[in-house]
Amino acid sequence: MISLTHGRWRDWRESTLGLLGPVRRRSAKAQIDLTVIRARAALVSTRTALVNAARGLTKSYGERLRKRAKQDHLIRISYR
Repeated sequence: MISLTHGRWRDWRESTLGLLGPVRRRSAKAQIDLTVIRARAALVSTRTALVNAARGLTKSYGERLRKRAKQDHLIRISYR
């Protein structure tokens, strides 16, 4: 760990002060939109993991699961 003396700390703080700006909070609509995007990403990754697990389990028995068409997905989310 680097030890900073008071003078070096002050110099570092003053040099980086211009890099920092005021904190801007998201609007309520932007926060809701971001939540929907994160929820959808979680659903997609979970679905992918489940399909991959099912394919792996069936492969151990020498079988394969067919690929599904994009219109055939089990979970469909429309976002507007």
